Amino acid sequence: DFSLTVLPPVEGRILDAARKAAVDGLLTIGVDPETHIAELMRRRHIHFVTIDGKPAPSTANIGIDNVQAAYELMRHVLSLGHRDIAIVELKSETFHQVEERSSWVRDLRIAGFERALREAGLSMDDPRIRVFATECSLEGGERIAEAMAASGQNLPGAIVAMADIVAIGICWYFRQKGVEVPGRVSVVGFDDIPYAWLNFPPLTTVRQPGYEKGYQATVLLSELMTEPRTADIMLPFTLLPRASTGSPPR
Repeated sequence: DFSLTVLPPVEGRILDAARKAAVDGLLTIGVDPETHIAELMRRRHIHFVTIDGKPAPSTANIGIDNVQAAYELMRHVLSLGHRDIAIVELKSETFHQVEERSSWVRDLRIAGFERALREAGLSMDDPRIRVFATECSLEGGERIAEAMAASGQNLPGAIVAMADIVAIGICWYFRQKGVEVPGRVSVVGFDDIPYAWLNFPPLTTVRQPGYEKGYQATVLLSELMTEPRTADIMLPFTLLPRASTGSPPR
């Protein structure tokens, strides 16, 4: 018996909903509980659940352990012998205020990557570790692969992308240019979207339960409307090594 309104993930629409939408509850993706959007919802006594948000004593959140997931993904890459690694993070399109541009999920995954790198005697400051940022799309992956190829530097031995769709775009670009994956460059993603195992070659990635996160968040929100409480629910993830990763090129 609920009516549903879907808002695009841009700051203006979320602000409008927080200020004046006639709703009983909101599901938000990646909203930090310390932002002004969250504060507006609290002032209006709108129940809300964050998906992949920043846990806080005053909020309810559904997510995975992004630090551990990223750690295991990077550790897999390092276990194959890679030390020349590019990390591709995602540009935020949700918030436009400077203090809110940092992504909580991005920060957690970087922390996991850093932990694995430290154990291998590396750091984010090591010249062999390069960081790029791009949009979360196939085109974003193609653009970042093109930028790597045109940079004048040698291609990294492994590319760790924070989203499968970006990793698939990277693989697509290299395939068109005759760059073998994983013969010349190993590529990994994150999410295990349906196209990940259809990629050529099938993509090494982390499977996170996207459907289950949405389902559990909706159940939790409906419960909050009758019995307000806080919650921080962590769902399981799985590392899936596939054919897009191999040993470094000789």
